[in-house]
Amino acid sequence: MKIILFILVVFCATVSNAQVLTPTPINSKFLNEERPYQVYLPPSYSDTLHVQKKYPVLLLLDGYYHFWYTLNTLFFLSGNDIIPEFILVALPNTDRTRDLTPTHSIIYYDGTENEDLLKTSGGGENFLKFINEELMPEIDKNYNTMKLKVFVGHSFGGLTAAQSFLSNNSPFNAYISMDPSMWWDNDLCTKQLKSVKTLSNTKSWYMSGANNNEFKADTTNTRKAQERFYKLLQEQPNAVRTKFQIYEDENHQSVTLKSLYDGIRFIFKSYRLTTEIKEDVTLFKAHFKQLSEEWGEEFKPSQDLINTIAYYHFRNNKLDIAFAFFKLNTELYPKAFDVYDSIAECYRKMGKKELAIQNYKKIYRTKP
Repeated sequence: MKIILFILVVFCATVSNAQVLTPTPINSKFLNEERPYQVYLPPSYSDTLHVQKKYPVLLLLDGYYHFWYTLNTLFFLSGNDIIPEFILVALPNTDRTRDLTPTHSIIYYDGTENEDLLKTSGGGENFLKFINEELMPEIDKNYNTMKLKVFVGHSFGGLTAAQSFLSNNSPFNAYISMDPSMWWDNDLCTKQLKSVKTLSNTKSWYMSGANNNEFKADTTNTRKAQERFYKLLQEQPNAVRTKFQIYEDENHQSVTLKSLYDGIRFIFKSYRLTTEIKEDVTLFKAHFKQLSEEWGEEFKPSQDLINTIAYYHFRNNKLDIAFAFFKLNTELYPKAFDVYDSIAECYRKMGKKELAIQNYKKIYRTKP
C-alpha cells in the first residue's frame, strides 16, 4: 500500500506541472457562434529553468467526452519516451451532427431515414474551415507549436478526420480515425478518394473498426464501408503510412481508448528511445536526425531529456557516456546557463579541475 501511495504522490506531483487551460472562446465567422476549447500543456512546458522547446499538437474532437483518457495516454507514453510530449487541443460539441457531417443526408447506417437525428447534417465544410483558418492559427500564435499536427476523431468525428485527410489544404500530418462512419452518404469518402491525386502533406493514417454485435446492421454496414475505403487507400500512389486495425472485443464506444493508444504508437513508431540509443550519443543524434527527415522539420531533443539521460549515467559512474550527453547539451543549448553547471560537475568528478572551473565561470556569463 505504501508503494502505491508513493507512486500516486509522484504521479500527481508530475501532473501538477502540466496545465489545463480554457482560453477565451473563438467567435467563428464560419460557424456564426462562439466555440470554446480546452488546451493541455505538458509538464515541461512550464519549465522555466530549461530552454523552451516546440511541441507537436493533437486536435481532439468530441473534446469533453474523450479529454481525460487522451490526456493520460499522452502523459504515460511521453513519460516513457515512446512518443514526444504533446499540446492537446480538445474541441467540444455544440451541434455535433451539423459539424461532423460533410453533406446533408437523413439516411442512417442501416439504410433507414432518421430525420430527428440527422436534420441538421451537412455543416462539415464550415467546421473544417473553422479548424483550419481560425482554431489552429490561434493555437500556433499563442503556444510553442511544431508544424506536426495530429487529428483525432471518433464515429462522425472519424468521418470528419477523413474529410480533412482528403482535403488539399489541411494543416494536419497524421490522423487517428476511430470506428469512423464511412457509410455516410453512400460511401462519400470512398468516392472522394477516387478523385484525389495526392496526399502529400499526410504522413500517417490510422483507422480502427469495432464489433457492434448488439447492432448487427451497424457492424456489417460500417465495417464494409471502412474496408472499401481502406482497400482503395492502399491502392493510391502515395507515401502515406496506413493501418486498419479491427478490435473484435470492443464496441463502438469502448474502442476509442485502445484505438488512441495503438494509433498514436503507430504514428510515432520510429520515435521510441531504446536503451541502446540512450547509451550512445552518436546513435542518439542520428535518431533525432532521422525523425527530422521523416517529419520534414527539426525534431530537437529537449534540454531536459538530454540532462536526464546524462545524469542517469553520471550517477552510475559511466562518466564517459555522461560527459558525451552533457557536452551535447552545451552544443544544442549554448545560451542555457545550467548546461555548464552540469558539465562542470562531470569534469569535477572526472578529476579535471581546471575544466570544471572554466565551465562554472560560464554559468555567470550566460545566467540572466
